[in-house]
This record gives sequence, C-alpha cells and structure tokens, in this order.
Amino acid sequence: MRQLLFIALCCCLNCAFGEGGLNYWKIENSYQRIYVLEVNPKLCRMEIARASDNGIGRESLVSIAKRKGAKGAVNAGFYHEGGLMDGLSKGALKTREWVSLPRKARGAIGWNPLSSSIHFDLLTVSAEVVIDRTPYPISGLNRNRKTGEAIVFTPSFHKTTLTNPAGTEILVEGGKIREILLGKGSTNIPENGWILSIDKHCKEHFPVEKGESAEIAFSLDLKLRPEDASLWSSFDYIVGGAGLLIYEGEIISDHSIENITIESFITTPHARSAVGLLPNGHLLFVLVEKTGPFDGMHLDALTQFFTLFGCTHALNLCGGESASLVYEGEVKNSTFGEEKEQGAWIRRVSDAILFFPEKSKL
Repeated sequence: MRQLLFIALCCCLNCAFGEGGLNYWKIENSYQRIYVLEVNPKLCRMEIARASDNGIGRESLVSIAKRKGAKGAVNAGFYHEGGLMDGLSKGALKTREWVSLPRKARGAIGWNPLSSSIHFDLLTVSAEVVIDRTPYPISGLNRNRKTGEAIVFTPSFHKTTLTNPAGTEILVEGGKIREILLGKGSTNIPENGWILSIDKHCKEHFPVEKGESAEIAFSLDLKLRPEDASLWSSFDYIVGGAGLLIYEGEIISDHSIENITIESFITTPHARSAVGLLPNGHLLFVLVEKTGPFDGMHLDALTQFFTLFGCTHALNLCGGESASLVYEGEVKNSTFGEEKEQGAWIRRVSDAILFFPEKSKL
C-alpha cells in the first residue's frame, strides 16, 4: 500500500496532456513503471481491431495502430499461441460482428463508438443457427472444430474454415443455404455469409435443404445486470478480460465465478493491462510493466491502484508478455516479443483497443 500511495501522490508529475480526449501519463518510481491513457469517450472514438483484420494470426500493437491511423492503443483480449490457430481469441470479442464467444462467465467491457456510455459485466454468450425458423444448437463460433462438434465460421475468422474433411459443411449466403458439401473441409467462407461445419460424429441432426432460410442467433447472459442483455446485444464493441476487479464501486476479491483456475494468475505480480472507469465517465487504460522480480502487480494491488483514483468499475485485460501500450506511434513500455520495432523486441498480439481523438469531427 505504501508503494501505491506514493504512486498516487506523484502520478501527475509525468503527465503529457493531449488533445481530443486522450491524455498520456507515465508513473514511475523506484518500485514501478506504469503507463496510462486517460480517455474521454465523449471526445475520443474507441474501436477494437484484429491483427491483420483476420480471426487468426498476430501483429505488433504499434503496427496495428499505424495501419489504422490510431493515436493510441492498448492490447486487449486473451488468445491462443502457436499452431494453426495462433492468435485465435479465447474470450468475448465483438467488432461490430461477433468474432469469438466466451465459454466461461468472464469480465467484459462493451460500448458503442457514438455513445459515451461504457458498461462492465460478467458475460457469457451462446449461439444457435435458425434454419427455416427452427433453432439448432451449435458448439461454438470461429474456432477449431473438434470431434462431435458443429461450429459456425464467419468472415471474421479467415478465408476458409481450416477444417478437416471429416464432416459436412453447409454454405449460407444472403440468408439462404446455397450448398451442402459432404466430406468437405476448409471451405471458402463467403463475404456475405457463413459456414456451418458439422463433424461426422456430431449427435445433433441438421435436416437442411438447399434454398432454406438460415441465420445465426446469439443469446447473452449477464451475471450482474441480466436486464441489460438487449443493451449489450446492441454494442458494436465488446472485449473480454479475466478478473473483474471493481463493479459499481464495490471491490471484487472473489474471482471464483470467473473460473480462473491458475492461482498464480491472481496472486503473482505480472505485467498487467487493465481498464478502469472514473466517476466523470473517463476511462483509465493502465499498463503495469514488469522487467524484474520486484515489479508487476497481482490482482489485489491492481484493484487498489484503481480505487486510489476512485474508479467505479475496473477490469483486468490480457497482460504478461503481451502487455503493451502505444501513444503517438511509439511503444511506451518495455516488452518481450518476436518482432523488432523501434529498436526493441515487441510481442505480436491478437487484437487491440484503438483510440482516435476528436470523435466529433468524424
């Protein structure tokens, strides 16, 4: 606590106030290096961008920011590493359309770019396909199809389904079933449609015919404010984290509802990326650096950090070696990674939250 109080007292000494609702801070002492972007969502547009605008693959944060013309950026959600599905999102991710669905009730932040209202909750999402007005459950969205599963693949995933031929792939385009492909894998995903890929061992029966109507229906389950499900369904942008830290001013110290099974994720100091909501509606996107054995933060310390600033809500995002923050085309923190940029090794990430000042001019 002594360390955090010192940080709070000196945090404004290294502020660099920008224009258009985006301010950059650096907080530094002998214990910590913390980087902060303060965002006024009334003046600064926020978007989520995928690495290379694809459902799989990774890209450095500075590359994503430059490619999209953003003034600032932070890494966002959790993702798979290695193999064919390298960079595949692990949790909730919506960029106007759903990219990935959370399998567990995990903390999430959601918003619309033309609104200053930012929301937090514990979120799960399920999906089904509705064929000729009959609903059929599916196993997931935009991820590798396992034995016995039925998975939907949309253009947000990749050019093809990347599946093996041990099943059936139903091609939907323009809201109609156009093709039923038996024993076909890695089918091309139409730009204005999707693919239902059914493993040959799937127990669910899909009695479909060409020409029938077909659509995907999503159901959102909010654990803290269930009545807001329709509101969240309307959001253009949703990204999931792990560790909802503060909700409506109340500190959350029990993370069992999020089923975080790795205790060290909670109790060990790590590099952290996180976001907090201030009473005035501004957001604090925080990057806690870890370059030695005594820095970084565990989740309780990260929660205390946000409470010192009076945040009413806070959420831990993907951290560790992926934690990175970009401002005005420059990576501000020390990182560890696979790609050399600006003389430093930078880790490629799956997706990013981007900031575009002066939204009113868009």
